[in-house]
Amino acid sequence: MATGTAAGHRGRLRERFSKNRLNGFHDYEVVELLLTYAIARRDVKPLAKSLLSRFGTLCKLFEATRGELMEVDGVGENAATLLTLLKPLTKEYLGARPEMRQKVSSAEDAVAAAKNIAPATGSVSTLYLNTKNEVLYVEEAATAYGQAGSITPKAIIESAIERNAKSIIFVRTLSKNAKVPKRPEEEELAAVKAVATAAGTLDIAVHDYIITSDEEHLSAREKGFL
Repeated sequence: MATGTAAGHRGRLRERFSKNRLNGFHDYEVVELLLTYAIARRDVKPLAKSLLSRFGTLCKLFEATRGELMEVDGVGENAATLLTLLKPLTKEYLGARPEMRQKVSSAEDAVAAAKNIAPATGSVSTLYLNTKNEVLYVEEAATAYGQAGSITPKAIIESAIERNAKSIIFVRTLSKNAKVPKRPEEEELAAVKAVATAAGTLDIAVHDYIITSDEEHLSAREKGFL
């Protein structure tokens, strides 16, 4: 059972948030506040600190998978569900706020949008855009280098229709220290072209396939590969 001290601390955290949102909160206190809604009758400060120690930053913590979270001693189903909910919930929120949508006018803009909203490395992100080239939604289309073949037209187009998207951009974010190739692999280009062909029948354009690292990027469109 929660001690009077622990229960009082939970109450004070919630009161601080109610009055000042997250102003003045340490990162571990943000996690601690969240955990109070998933774990009852327990001091969760040590667990909050353990999670930040394991993942390093709030961003990386909120990008962790359910399995990764549950490897941390003390994290159960409820806590893992709550923490993994934050990233997709944020994407839904940003997509619903027109004034917060990122506009894509260049390959650099697309890379920034992919990293800001779905910054996981070693994956291919799909950016769905409206007629103003504003980002409606970003989702992971494939994981790890060499798996671009798993970018299937059916799944991509269904998601585009659901979001009422008019165009698509793919961004492959390389793992740390990986070098951007001079051209995409043929498998990658074939997968993207298959999506472009299918999407074109519905007047949905595939603008680009971009490969990016920390320091540089390659645009298949700019290089004439698409």
